[in-house]
Amino acid sequence: VGARIASGGSDSVVRLWDATRGGEPLATLRGHTSDVASVAWSPDGERVASGGWDCTVLVWDSTRGGAPLLRLSGHTGREQAVAWAPDGNRIASGDAAGFVRIWDTRAGGQPLVTLTGHIYGVQSVAWSPNGETVASGGVDHTVRVWDSTLGGTPLLTLTGHTGDVLGVAWSPDGGSIASAGYDGTVRVWR
Repeated sequence: VGARIASGGSDSVVRLWDATRGGEPLATLRGHTSDVASVAWSPDGERVASGGWDCTVLVWDSTRGGAPLLRLSGHTGREQAVAWAPDGNRIASGDAAGFVRIWDTRAGGQPLVTLTGHIYGVQSVAWSPNGETVASGGVDHTVRVWDSTLGGTPLLTLTGHTGDVLGVAWSPDGGSIASAGYDGTVRVWR
């Protein structure tokens, strides 16, 4: 956010950096017990969510550091993707078992919704600009679009990649989704 960068890695630690200064991290956040696979800033830049191979999502205060503000447990596979909703209250997370979970950070540690549909792991998640839908990219070569308030089946399943879908992103107007795949392609879905 701005000049700040969040990173996570195989040492189980989240680090916050000032890109304009370099050198030592601004904060070192310890709480995961295995690799940190994903990090995401809240829209207001006050919090960072991190997803770990310990099957948890941790929420941190980016201004004070210290212990996690919140521990979200419930994934059955390694947590691989995390994204904040535009409202700054909800988090989507995807795991290696193929599930996407929607959490409300105001409601504690239980998922609001569990989205089931990917055959294998989820590599990426992204919220639509209006916060109503979530896109996920999976090891099953698909992009799936979900209603963020309902469980059940995806609204859309987009096929065409011939390898894992590593990244998904919404256009600013919410009318398109871009996906990047291990097959070396970027696809735009309208």
